[in-house]
Amino acid sequence: MPRLLEFQRCFATDVLFDAAASAKYLVAGPIPSDVAIRVHRDSVLAALVNAMRLSCPTLSAVVDARFFEQAVRDYARARPPRGACLAHFGDEFAAFLEMYPPASEFPFFGDMVRFDMSIDETNHDLPGTYGEPLSFGRDGAFRMVASLRQLTTKYPVDVIRDEVEAERWEGLEGIDMKPQLREFALWRTESGATVKRLSAPAAAFLKAVRQGADGGAALNSALEHGSSDEVLRAIRSEILTSSICVIDRQ
Repeated sequence: MPRLLEFQRCFATDVLFDAAASAKYLVAGPIPSDVAIRVHRDSVLAALVNAMRLSCPTLSAVVDARFFEQAVRDYARARPPRGACLAHFGDEFAAFLEMYPPASEFPFFGDMVRFDMSIDETNHDLPGTYGEPLSFGRDGAFRMVASLRQLTTKYPVDVIRDEVEAERWEGLEGIDMKPQLREFALWRTESGATVKRLSAPAAAFLKAVRQGADGGAALNSALEHGSSDEVLRAIRSEILTSSICVIDRQ
């Protein structure tokens, strides 16, 4: 193995695991090698914690700061960042928390992270771009916003985030945390990420469209979740009359 690559791997191990494997490559100087490594370790781990705090503001707000920092450090050791850009560092953080023993009493932490990160990712998309037209009966054709995302959670993480953003800490105690599926659409507008809770028919319709189904097939998917009147009403009120799409009238 080339010496530079070996040193880089040893140094990464030292930073993440409090080791000293790279000391043999360092030239003695006025600063002891273990002190120099510790300085880099503190800088790297602080950057990772800060990056995750920006991506997961709700979780960061509701848990003890020491818990959050330790969880991120343990996550970094289990799934080290694969590049200098930390945009995708937290991609597996939600799944990690769901298997993280110190968080075992809080099964909603994973959904909380997924919700926050979906909003963060949507905020980085471009507004005002749309996909190809899709025919839909008498409403003509419509085009879905290109930044559209969908998310399904088991817990009311949207309500938790709203209470945290409004600093209504007492309101958190009254939230019903019983598991129940919640469907969301997220997309980018000029003012930032927009989040809309969807009914089951609207969510099924959107999912089918995003998977490439035509209008008829998407409608059939939605009909598995309600009567024709309920489904058509949901699609029109939750999708066709919102900024999720633009309608090209025939």
